[in-house]
Amino acid sequence: MKKRKLKKGFKIMMILVLLLALVAVSGTAYVFLYPAVKLKINLPKEPSQVEFGSELDPVEAKLDNESLGLGPEYQLSYKYDTKKVGEGLCEITVKKGKVERVFEHKIMVVDTTPPEFEVIYRYLYIKNINQNFKANIKGKITDNYDRDIKIDKMEFLGKIEDKPGIYEILYQVSDSSGNVTSKKVYYFYKLSPEMMERPFKFTWNDKEYILANKWVPLPKSYALGADKEARAQLDAMLAAMKKAGVGVGIKSGYRSYNAQQNIWNRDVARDGEVETARFLARPGYSEHQTGLTYDIGIVSANFEKTDAFKWLQQHAQEYGFSMRYPKTAESITGYGYEPWHYRYLGVELATALWEARQSGNSDLTLEEFIGFYHEN
Repeated sequence: MKKRKLKKGFKIMMILVLLLALVAVSGTAYVFLYPAVKLKINLPKEPSQVEFGSELDPVEAKLDNESLGLGPEYQLSYKYDTKKVGEGLCEITVKKGKVERVFEHKIMVVDTTPPEFEVIYRYLYIKNINQNFKANIKGKITDNYDRDIKIDKMEFLGKIEDKPGIYEILYQVSDSSGNVTSKKVYYFYKLSPEMMERPFKFTWNDKEYILANKWVPLPKSYALGADKEARAQLDAMLAAMKKAGVGVGIKSGYRSYNAQQNIWNRDVARDGEVETARFLARPGYSEHQTGLTYDIGIVSANFEKTDAFKWLQQHAQEYGFSMRYPKTAESITGYGYEPWHYRYLGVELATALWEARQSGNSDLTLEEFIGFYHEN
């Protein structure tokens, strides 16, 4: 009987010991797990916006330690998918030591990137009003979400009428997310100095520049004289050339419409109209009428053999000037080689054109650089 009581007492004691041990272990576990079990984080109330196909930026999405109200001892990791536009989930794993907990937060994957396309020419002189606008698109229309967009999706806003003028056609395409890309193209049709109200200006780097060439005239009445900024820069350039021992003079600067008419009549009488047109602009089409152009040095192809020409080739852009009619570009500019003819474009544009010539086509023209084209 005694043995049975002892055994029974022993069992009860063992059970109590086990219970105490279990309580001790549970208490210890509770102490360590409590921060994770009771962890509260300040998740944003609204879904965080993430760009399609991009990586989530925790700070921007307000899912970083500071935004969530966590100290630096907590490690965060994220699991999400941004390959589909719309609502999704981001799993946020919060870890401290060996303890971790996963939270879920809604994200909204959006596509804010507009489609991409290029036009071959932004400025076109045309002879046919039935222009195929699609022919001026370079390659495919692409989009980061819709991938290739068929050209039929593009809208061409505007039209060309059968009367002289400058027509603006807006090339416009949108994707399924409503992002729109627009590019304006100018079409020049049967222009003449008599119908021009003001000089046409092209845009480059958000700045406007007068365009005057064999196909785009100036108003017949345009007579502002020499541009003061261009003249000041020319004087500085000529002074630098003189200091370098390659000084030259100016052969011609600003010329009015009437002055150009007189020179044209004289040269046509001497050389004929076809040959004259290779090197001389018709009245109303001359860059000299802009007041931005100068003939420097010798008005001859032999000018390229001089040290002055070599200096200009290296330094003219520093003063905002660019040789206008390169050697092998007659089919582009409409004029033969004129190493003496320099147009003031400003330092920024002249330097950009010079750098493009240095890195590729040494005879690159202004027309090619800005995307101008004329139909033969």
